[in-house]
Amino acid sequence: MKRFSILVWIGLFLSCSLWIGCGASGPTDAEKEKAAAEKAAAELLKVEKGRAEALKAAVKGYETWGQHPKFKGIQKSTDGTHGAYVQVWMNDKAAAVMGKFSGTFPDGSIFVKRGYDDKEGKKPKDFITLMQKIKDYDKPNGGWFTLRIWDNDKNPLSGWAPDKKSGCIGCHSSAKEKYDYIRYLRDLKITF
Repeated sequence: MKRFSILVWIGLFLSCSLWIGCGASGPTDAEKEKAAAEKAAAELLKVEKGRAEALKAAVKGYETWGQHPKFKGIQKSTDGTHGAYVQVWMNDKAAAVMGKFSGTFPDGSIFVKRGYDDKEGKKPKDFITLMQKIKDYDKPNGGWFTLRIWDNDKNPLSGWAPDKKSGCIGCHSSAKEKYDYIRYLRDLKITF
């Protein structure tokens, strides 16, 4: 009889376990949330890659663009992030507000920065970094899309981070007030 009771209890345990396990009606709420977040991240990355490709095309020939008169040619970097020396160009939309800057750059403004290891520019870094102002893009961070383009075209989204704060905008947010995230203006106290 003792053996029979043990077998009955084991049978009941296994039956309940199977019933509970089989009774599950699909993924849990946490699993659904994780799947939705992964899908949203994949969609966002797809959009960001498209934006990156469009920006890469838009900056072709940037070396002929204008530079701020107080920051022309290769200059000493203020923090070394992009190299010991840097050169910054801006497109016509950004340059159009020079002398009448009211605290924000117009949509479509683009800044390009090339870093160097030397003042003469004979040892350029193997990438350029870009900032583009886009209407209705990432409003909490000024609408700036940031990107690093490597000369060999690897990893074109390296300046972008889904949380924004660990990417380029994390440092540039220190120039949010008065300089609309453009750090070299803030660092050198340049009036635009």
